[in-house]
Amino acid sequence: MFHGVNISECARITGYPNIAWTTDFFSNWIAQNSNLVDLNVSKIENQTTWANNNAMMSALGSFGGILGGAVTGNYSSGLLGLASVPLQMAQNKDQHDFAIKNVMLEKEKQQMLPNSSNMGTNAGLLGFGYMNKDAFTRYSIKNEYAQRLDTYFDMYGYQTNKLKIPNLSNRPNWNYVKTLGANIIQATGHNVPQEDLQEYKNLFNDGVTIWHNPLTFLDYSQNNR
Repeated sequence: MFHGVNISECARITGYPNIAWTTDFFSNWIAQNSNLVDLNVSKIENQTTWANNNAMMSALGSFGGILGGAVTGNYSSGLLGLASVPLQMAQNKDQHDFAIKNVMLEKEKQQMLPNSSNMGTNAGLLGFGYMNKDAFTRYSIKNEYAQRLDTYFDMYGYQTNKLKIPNLSNRPNWNYVKTLGANIIQATGHNVPQEDLQEYKNLFNDGVTIWHNPLTFLDYSQNNR
């Protein structure tokens, strides 16, 4: 039981109006994963730093082995260890670059994915009374656009898309007529050259303004209603 509602004059709409929207896929992804991307890059940098430090420690150990070899005469192990250090450093750099490129590739892949379009739905019942002023809202274009449209239609009239005889004199100052495939028939007793007749047809098909008053010729500010 509804109290204070005029049920007999109430409008019922099954479902709210659907509103479509577009989701920027990459912006959402980067907002959710930017911290993870930064964390992965920091992890890669730290791992490379530790690997390079270990290589330097190995180099120091190999150098110590060479110094010990001066006493024992066994230089081979120290030299081999020292020679492997540049290779280890180069391998660390390659692994670092590969890991960074892998992170950047994932970012580029997400950036190339298209945005997603969504349509909201609601199966609920929308009810309102006719006297409820919040149920309806009047919308209109801006005043400057309305003036542009009004000026255009004052000059060129309105499209009718009908098969008919054009009205050439129903306006007080001018009539604009534009046809599609105009058919002009000669009056009985007149012999108009076909070339001239075709020029008249082309004139109407291209659009022509017929002025009725020489004093207002080309003056579109005049009242033409």
